[in-house]
Amino acid sequence: MESRGGGMTHGRLVTASDAATTEAPPPVPVVGESSAWAPLRQRAFRWLWLGVAISSIGTVMQTVGAQWLLVDAPNAAALVALVQAANTLPVMLLALAGGVLADSFDRRWLLLTVQSYFLIVGVLLAVLTAAGPMPAALLLAFTFALGAGIAVQQPAWGSIIPELVPRKQLRAASRLDLVNVNLSRAVGPALAGLVIAHLGGVPVVFALNALSVVFLAIALLFWRRPSPRVEGPRERFVEALRAGGRYVLHEPLVRRLMLRAILFAAATMAVTLAVASATVRRPRPHDGQSRSLAAGTTVSSCSAS
Repeated sequence: MESRGGGMTHGRLVTASDAATTEAPPPVPVVGESSAWAPLRQRAFRWLWLGVAISSIGTVMQTVGAQWLLVDAPNAAALVALVQAANTLPVMLLALAGGVLADSFDRRWLLLTVQSYFLIVGVLLAVLTAAGPMPAALLLAFTFALGAGIAVQQPAWGSIIPELVPRKQLRAASRLDLVNVNLSRAVGPALAGLVIAHLGGVPVVFALNALSVVFLAIALLFWRRPSPRVEGPRERFVEALRAGGRYVLHEPLVRRLMLRAILFAAATMAVTLAVASATVRRPRPHDGQSRSLAAGTTVSSCSAS
């Protein structure tokens, strides 16, 4: 005798829940959604990701160019390391403020403003370098100014990634963002060494860095971002900054991430200082020195990561 919702199987009563468990087909995986390259199928993410990659390569090229200008200066090893510090320090000091700006303003227009800032500062640096000798203090100031722009860009870019890809592709999109970082560290120094040695020197490197933001700016202009929902009045900047600081202090995971970032910056500067000391001490022909410095920058970046 069978009852509704159940039956007998090999002498055991099969309930409705057992039947549902045994008869339910296995879930069918969605092909392509979990692929490492799946986010690149999203048109907006693909073009913006490519723009960020080009801009990141330009940033690394600028760092190599700035370090090359200081190779023959007094205390060259320390100055070369200070270039790396001037790049990294603004990101550490202004990252929280950059996050507040990303939460307070339209992120698309904020990124466009940052690209305009990069273009103006980069062109000015290229023109001044081509016009005559660049003082070390002024070069470090320009490098710090470009680093401040990076501190604003990174939180805004990270915040719009969830708007560009489906939720199931967020992890793959984050990995592709890391690919950008490693790609720029590998390609940027090599291109900078090539340009310094054969294609016009450091002013051309700085000019290429300025132009590297154009692709991302065009991609942002063509991106039709949906209008974000406005939930109440905008929080004041100082109050939002304090709230973010309290969150960092009381959240163990964020504290660990901040500590790792500080250790990463310290390791980068230490390795850069060691490579620079070895580079400037050893006499070389002009072209060989530029290639050696570019290779040293690549090694220091990879070692620190």
